[in-house]
Amino acid sequence: MKYYKYVRDADSLLAYKAHIAVMKCKPLAISKYQSRWEDALDDAYFHIMEHYNEAQGSLEHYALSVVSTIFLNKYSKEVGSDTVFDIESNKEAVKSDELNSPFDSVIQEEDIEYDSVLKQCVQYLLPLFIKDYELFHSKDSSTRKMSYTGLFDKFPVEVIAQVFKTLGEEYYEEGKYINNLSKDCHMRNFSADRYRSSLDKTISYSGRIGDIVKCKSIGVKRKKYLYDLNISDLCSKIYNMFYDIGGVGSRLIYGINVFCSLSGNVYFTKEELFDSLEREVIGSVLAMRTNLKVLYYDRGKEMIFTSTRDDEPSVALTMFKTKVLIPLTRLFIGKLE
Repeated sequence: MKYYKYVRDADSLLAYKAHIAVMKCKPLAISKYQSRWEDALDDAYFHIMEHYNEAQGSLEHYALSVVSTIFLNKYSKEVGSDTVFDIESNKEAVKSDELNSPFDSVIQEEDIEYDSVLKQCVQYLLPLFIKDYELFHSKDSSTRKMSYTGLFDKFPVEVIAQVFKTLGEEYYEEGKYINNLSKDCHMRNFSADRYRSSLDKTISYSGRIGDIVKCKSIGVKRKKYLYDLNISDLCSKIYNMFYDIGGVGSRLIYGINVFCSLSGNVYFTKEELFDSLEREVIGSVLAMRTNLKVLYYDRGKEMIFTSTRDDEPSVALTMFKTKVLIPLTRLFIGKLE
């Protein structure tokens, strides 16, 4: 590819991941650009190799955005292919562009992935497809498991037909995979307020400076030790292990990331997934370690536990048949009030 003509040390890992991310957008490119879909994917790949970095978020989402806007001319800030993509005739333009290309501005200002009606139809049908992937693929009504009442009142027939056809033909294996994976996940799906039943009622949280926590005794005094669980870092770690590009817990279907949580629930946004991971991990830790009590909880950020043990070990949880250690970091209690 042209990319390698102008880069001394090619990033082979990025090249591989970018290729996977772009090829997952093939059905979208065919739908939007028809006979020019291959040109769109080629230009999108080249754009990603020149401009993408991790600070711009998920590579899959970035690739989806680039493919979605690569040949659109409705934006005044969008530049032609001779400016951005024809490196052989305009190398200086790309050099000065660095990481802030006009396409990046388009993506950030208005992240249009595809026609709004089509997108809405995909979003509506995708949860049904995960359960009914056989119906979408075979068109055999005897395999139907879900209800489609009111579907034809919501979207035009031709849009529904297009989405059904694309999902059934292009994403059958992905739908089947997520469906089967969800059945193999056995971690409990705890409620968001599960922690309340494990609150420590003998000590209260007053504040924290570094590793020192200020507490107030409100019951029978007993020697306590504190441990911190960094929820934000942990969820990011789990995401990177199981849900990033090519991860066991996710698939890209029709431009939408589909995630299977540890308890088998299916989600379509990273935010929903993180909320679920937090509930599942915290609930599992408290269920396994009944000696741990909750002193402080900042949802999405951290939880501080109390324990009568001064050597509380990390907790090992099984996620997609892999043992993952949940680290508990020792904190120190300041003078009790």
